[in-house]
Amino acid sequence: MNDTTNRLDEMGVMKTLQGWVDSFPETAATNCEFNLLSAASGSLNENAHTRILAALLRIKPVRASFLSYLDRKYPQRGLNKILAACDEPTSVRCFENYLDACVAVGRFRIVIENKAKGACDQPEQIDRYVDTIKDQGIDGKDIFVLYVTQNGGLPGDNSFNRAKDILECHGYGTGRLFALCYREDICPWLHEMLGQPTWRELDESNRDMLKSGLLQYVNYVEGQNLLGLREAKDGY
Repeated sequence: MNDTTNRLDEMGVMKTLQGWVDSFPETAATNCEFNLLSAASGSLNENAHTRILAALLRIKPVRASFLSYLDRKYPQRGLNKILAACDEPTSVRCFENYLDACVAVGRFRIVIENKAKGACDQPEQIDRYVDTIKDQGIDGKDIFVLYVTQNGGLPGDNSFNRAKDILECHGYGTGRLFALCYREDICPWLHEMLGQPTWRELDESNRDMLKSGLLQYVNYVEGQNLLGLREAKDGY
């Protein structure tokens, strides 16, 4: 088969494909909502949600936005100290020493335990996490724990007991353990970032990519895949 025949064949194939696409109703092309996370995975597990949150917190302006949001929502619980230290050396690690994630900002440590899919508390789980950080030479007063669930709730006493004194948790809504949830904390924070971008120090291409990723993640979390806040659409 010569080059001319090849080109004619390619043109024929393209015409066939174009005709097939044109045959779809206009509504199918314009109303179909595409989400890369849904298409790629179907349903993200807790580890995937942790990795996404950790990836966001590695971005300095996003991390500052997160801490600022939590400090405004949960004032006088010490998060302002971490926010003031945002320019100090920072690292975000996942799945080391049995911790879902740990954010190190200067002398402070933020442990993240993700129960987005409803995993059960393990015996002494939060206690052991706090012990792990203390064994690294971190003062108890500089340890914070974010306990993240779908719709809210504290860890059980079997998981979080002796560390209550270390984190100064002497009643609901006190101390340095924060019972966060995707419905009331994570999603509102993501919406706030999308409405008032705080990442101007990023270059344009990275801003566009971050905004696209945030939009798709919010869309995913609020849809039928996790919270069910919005009715699923074709292609979602």
